[in-house]
Amino acid sequence: MALRRSYDVVVVGAGIMGLHTAYQLARRDRNLNVLVLEQGRSLGQGSTGYSTALLRCLYSLDGMVHAASDGLIVHQNWSEYTEISDPAGRLTPSPILWMTSETPETLEAKVARLRKFSHTPSVLSPQDIGTRFGLRTDDLEPHERFLCEEGTGYFDPTGALTDLKDACTRLGVQVVQNASVNQILTNETGTAAQGVWFNKSDGNNARANSSPPTPSSASSSSSSSHTDDSNPSAWLGKRRASTGETVHAGAVINAAGPWSMRLNVASGIPFPWRIEPTRVQVVYKKSLELTEEQLARIPCTADESNGIYFRPQLSSRQLLVGTILPEEESEVVVDPDECVDYVDQERETRYISGLLDRIPALAPRGAVTGFSAMYSVNLDDGHPVVGPHPSIANLFHAQGFTGHGFKIGPVVGSMLARDITNLSLPTFDATVDPAFFAVDRPPHRIARVSVLA
Repeated sequence: MALRRSYDVVVVGAGIMGLHTAYQLARRDRNLNVLVLEQGRSLGQGSTGYSTALLRCLYSLDGMVHAASDGLIVHQNWSEYTEISDPAGRLTPSPILWMTSETPETLEAKVARLRKFSHTPSVLSPQDIGTRFGLRTDDLEPHERFLCEEGTGYFDPTGALTDLKDACTRLGVQVVQNASVNQILTNETGTAAQGVWFNKSDGNNARANSSPPTPSSASSSSSSSHTDDSNPSAWLGKRRASTGETVHAGAVINAAGPWSMRLNVASGIPFPWRIEPTRVQVVYKKSLELTEEQLARIPCTADESNGIYFRPQLSSRQLLVGTILPEEESEVVVDPDECVDYVDQERETRYISGLLDRIPALAPRGAVTGFSAMYSVNLDDGHPVVGPHPSIANLFHAQGFTGHGFKIGPVVGSMLARDITNLSLPTFDATVDPAFFAVDRPPHRIARVSVLA
């Protein structure tokens, strides 16, 4: 389908945030002309495709528990939400076990927080954990107690993207891949977004080195980004030339994930948050020695003693393992186009050692693979920044998810769509207060920025 000269809404990025937002817009008003521009040659080349997609709801702040709970409802009713009878994305039920040290008071507070949002967590002893899940617990004290989320699980992230694109297309949304957005265009005073300037690329994040349209008068030095991409001309200039296109829009949404801050800078858009693309590493271990029943018995687990989290991947007979240590989630990626995709050997060794320590039935043998990908980390408070820009009309942001974005994608899309259309829906609409995520909110008070939040 040929592109129009103008759209009601242009969404930058066809990851989980961009596609949920486009779909939620179309659900509200099927007469809206919505365009989604994605730089990758295929879906899932950004953060979403590498997400572990845990649908946990335990967080330290009520706003995140509320948002995750709203998101869980959507994922539990995915076929109804997408209106696809046989969707590619599916929820695999699994408890989520928190093997973290807690005082009785903090454990009680966490249980109460979950129950406040209609969850029914269990509190387990070491003996309970060993009996129910087959995990080693002799390093734990008999009096210790651990929280276990029930009724949760994990999702297929690439399947979710496939379904959302299909659902969007069915409702008339245009999704264009190999389309790299170079700048968000504003009016002469820099007070309103008016469209985007983009290039059709070769799918390898190539962007143009031709002269872009004149950006707004807003200074790029106002951005709080700590990356070395603060010179938009240098960033654009190192990309191969191709024909640029301008599309006008009534509203623009920056949902570009790890590339979102660089787009802000290149567009001269002041942004009050320090958000950085950050490398994360995940390992998969084949577990053919376990029966399907044994593998399914293993819960999604945060294992504080070993500094890891793990979960089963039933479809491929694997166990997936990553870190819960904040210091291992601090490697800033200067150029998100150049993030390496391998796992460091030391990290692989540590992860597998911790996994073998916790699961006695797991044998050391078996193929080990893995990958590096990126989170978009909010260094100020570790929480997402979602909503309208405070000083630029018609510009909206979905940034800084810090590794806990997938589960709240439907909520983010709902909030942004409601902001733009002023329309609510009777089903699958966010109930969380959008002020919790607002661009102009003060940072939330947290002990330490971490994916655990």
